[in-house]
Amino acid sequence: MVVRGLIFIYIFSFSITGFAQTEAQKDSLMQLEKQYRQKAAGLLNYDSMRQVIFEMERTRAKERLKATDILNRQVENLLLSNLALEKLPKHISEFTNLKRLELQGNRLKTIPKKVLKNVKYLDISENPVNGQRFRFKRNKSITYLKIDKSQLSHLPRSIKKLKALHEISIQENHFTTLPKRASKLKNLHTVDLSINPINPRQKLLKANDNISTIILNKCVLKSFPVFLLEMPNLENIQLNRNKIPSLPEDIDVFVNLTRITAYINEIEAIPPAFYKLEKLEIADFYFNKIKVVAPEISQMKNLNILYLSNNELYSLPEEIGELQNLEMLYLHHNKLSYLPSSLSKMKNLEVLHINHNRFQEFPIQILSLKNLKDLDFSNNDITDLPYEITELDKLYLLFIQVNPYDEDAKESLESMIEFYKDKEISFNY
Repeated sequence: MVVRGLIFIYIFSFSITGFAQTEAQKDSLMQLEKQYRQKAAGLLNYDSMRQVIFEMERTRAKERLKATDILNRQVENLLLSNLALEKLPKHISEFTNLKRLELQGNRLKTIPKKVLKNVKYLDISENPVNGQRFRFKRNKSITYLKIDKSQLSHLPRSIKKLKALHEISIQENHFTTLPKRASKLKNLHTVDLSINPINPRQKLLKANDNISTIILNKCVLKSFPVFLLEMPNLENIQLNRNKIPSLPEDIDVFVNLTRITAYINEIEAIPPAFYKLEKLEIADFYFNKIKVVAPEISQMKNLNILYLSNNELYSLPEEIGELQNLEMLYLHHNKLSYLPSSLSKMKNLEVLHINHNRFQEFPIQILSLKNLKDLDFSNNDITDLPYEITELDKLYLLFIQVNPYDEDAKESLESMIEFYKDKEISFNY
């Protein structure tokens, strides 16, 4: 009788330890099992044995609930993608601390309100959201919503119930302009409409003054979208990988603009109004056809990062030296053969890339840039190499290779190699 009871208790003991989530829990349970085992060993009648087993079952149930509760509270991110789900498993509502839920590639038409109680990031891309079939429940926690690749031309009517929504990604759908229902979302500030058939001539369906960031990458745009000009509060405009040939003459309507990125387009000239964007901090015109930068660039006092690489620049104006807040200047892959002397005034410059140009002499004004950390003048026609570069003691990236250095420069290079060999710097020569 005693032996049979011990076997029975051992089985339950194994089950309990299986639910333990931490080493402390396991130690506690093992101590508990030892006590039951010792207690059972002294029993001689069946009723007493049954009482011990009953106590063991009750303890097991309590520990299981406790362990399950701990597990449920630990789950913050849940990925249930491409499972052809039509409904979510009921137990998901028990994940009380769920913050990120990814459900792309299913067949969901709604999501229980309780599941989304604390969720901040929700991805329901590639679900049957198009039309009115998908229904959002009233929610005050979701701040980021992703509905890519869902054949949408309109947002679901129920989207207005997402009261806390800040950002929405609706890439690869059928939108031709900013969705009308976006104006219903008072806290919405970022809309990603990339890879949509945007009509650049279509005006806004409804005004929206809340949106500050709009992303229109890879939309095959052949002109600047006119509906953007109806959104003067924009702070961030992204138009990358399109075919835009020019910026609007009245681009200064964006009085709050701090960032514009338009890399890989066909922009040939920067309009005069662009230089009036006094709050602009980042301008990215990588891979365009820009030939001239006007002296008026000196008005852009807050400019922090300027990307002008892979264009058709032969020179820069002296006035560029007035950009005292500029920290990063990318000029590589142009046709530059000299830099303006005013460059030496840019005391906050940390990154300067002038590689793949037509320099024949090292631009001596660079030696005044004492905060420089990243310098690249490789792949030019430079013959001289001043050893004074080593006095730029904040450098940690230096690229000087593929230049036709003369004999004096080669001696300088040998000295630089010796100088940098014990320094924490990536020196490419």
